[in-house]
Amino acid sequence: MSSPPLIAKVGSMTQRSGAFGNDTIKIQEAGYLASVYDNVYADIGEVFPLLSKEGQENAVREILELCPTEKIVWSTDGHWFSETYLLAIMQVREALEIVLTDYVRTGSMTVPQAIRAVQDILFTTSNNLYGLGLDLTPLHSLTSTANVSTTKLALRTIPPPSLDVHTLHTFLAANTSVKFLRVQWLDYTSTVRVRLIPVMRALAMLKTDPHLEIGIASAALGLLQNDTLISGLTPNGEYKLRAVMPTLKLGPCDGYASIQCEFLEKDNSPVVLCPRSILQHTLQSSNSLGLEFLVGFEIEIVFMSRSHTDGTLSTLRNSGGHAWSSSRALHGRDITFVLEEIYDTLAAAGINLELFHPESCTGQYEFVLPALPTMEAVDSLIYAREIIMHVVSNHGMRATMYPKPFTHAAGTASHMHISISSSSGNDKEVYEPFYAGILKHLPAILAFTYSNPASYDRMQDGCWAGGTWVAWGTQNRETPLRKVEDSHFEIKVIDGLANMYFATAAIIAAGTNGVKEKETMVLGDCLKDPALLIDEEREELGVNTRLPKTLVSALKTLLRDETLVQLLGAEFVERYVATKKGELGLFAGMEKEDLKTWTMERY
Repeated sequence: MSSPPLIAKVGSMTQRSGAFGNDTIKIQEAGYLASVYDNVYADIGEVFPLLSKEGQENAVREILELCPTEKIVWSTDGHWFSETYLLAIMQVREALEIVLTDYVRTGSMTVPQAIRAVQDILFTTSNNLYGLGLDLTPLHSLTSTANVSTTKLALRTIPPPSLDVHTLHTFLAANTSVKFLRVQWLDYTSTVRVRLIPVMRALAMLKTDPHLEIGIASAALGLLQNDTLISGLTPNGEYKLRAVMPTLKLGPCDGYASIQCEFLEKDNSPVVLCPRSILQHTLQSSNSLGLEFLVGFEIEIVFMSRSHTDGTLSTLRNSGGHAWSSSRALHGRDITFVLEEIYDTLAAAGINLELFHPESCTGQYEFVLPALPTMEAVDSLIYAREIIMHVVSNHGMRATMYPKPFTHAAGTASHMHISISSSSGNDKEVYEPFYAGILKHLPAILAFTYSNPASYDRMQDGCWAGGTWVAWGTQNRETPLRKVEDSHFEIKVIDGLANMYFATAAIIAAGTNGVKEKETMVLGDCLKDPALLIDEEREELGVNTRLPKTLVSALKTLLRDETLVQLLGAEFVERYVATKKGELGLFAGMEKEDLKTWTMERY
């Protein structure tokens, strides 16, 4: 049952009380409460006509800085006399006109945003809050067909006023050493690309624009690792690259902060090819079915020594005796200092490791990230990888996520833990169809989770790597999906070369479709290595489908999976496959060992 709505009445800056009701509280308190709690609204009715003209305008400015217009109401509290009611109505209109006109003049708001703010404060918020069911009648001057349709279109496509400048100011006040902002995105080759904006320039940009954004060639979503364009793409066209300010975090090094970005069209609509927006669209589809998730990643990464003379990579020095969870792999101040610096840098960025330990491969360590809402989890994964690689590089080494750096040693993965966090998530009627949907489309999903030819060197049976069969099993690390408990599963057939926005979108889209279609779990709980099953066991469990053994095969399987293509978007899948084919063409001209080194230097 939801909490009843509460109205926080804003009074003068000096008034104070301990409760809601007929008492008034400070603007800062009302704005904070309305922003944080879904059932609290800020009422600015008490301001008119009690404060001076300047005080009224300041009150409007301050409440707009503190909370969205959808949480602001005006209650017509004119105080006892008909004349003061009329005066309050006149004054609130004047104050809104002065403040919002100034915002439009300085570029802090667009005209449609200002119109929407007035509609929210004087009509829409109260109409929704009290369930009045009234229709907003446009002014006579806007009743022509052209004007009304244009205004409605603008209100649909332009979001409410942004708090980006407030977010950045608050962040910089707490982190005074930051000089540069890294606005970054993960492209189709899973390359982190970045633009650096000096802090002073970013603040200047936000004085005239509600969002921090720059122009980026639309070809950015069709580049290979060597900056050549994929076949059929031209350098024409431009997208907006908008910083998603709530993702702002310290790092990966002193003096820098990082922000994840999204691609937008010129009309502010999402670019259908934008990696982050593809995942966001998938999550919206899941939310429409009442599904929400917690996701956590394990970062496996190999530290390698770098020659001081020619820069070549080799097995980590002083790593003899390295083994899974071995204390020997933590001997020496050099390695523990690096690990502690990684931990401290991640913590400063708000990423709190759950644990870290040596892994099986020589020089390999695992860092376990916390379970977070899906988008936050993927964003944090990108940040964490950048921080780890940067810290290790500062110590003269290389950290690589290459799936199989040593032929006869364990591979390197990026296992995903996922659970359905919505209220019914642990009901078998919900989570079994979800994972049944994933298993049904797993051969096609592999094109995203094993996105590089090197990924398939790791895909082996009997190596705790998820194996080569479509299967699941309770606490079975030889199956692609390991059931941990209830809706908590681990996806094992995924590595650090994947664009995790794409991989996560594919996994959740397939699972959500399983719930929607009430998919039956036709595969039995496999409690042994699927590769060792005898024919009778294989038939009983339904384990009879092999995963693709190469990227080429996985891409073909993806294109044949019409349902998954439709769920993710045909245009996106076409671009993704074209990019992967471009990569394969690029790799074809390299010797195997040269390609391995080339890849380790980039991932």
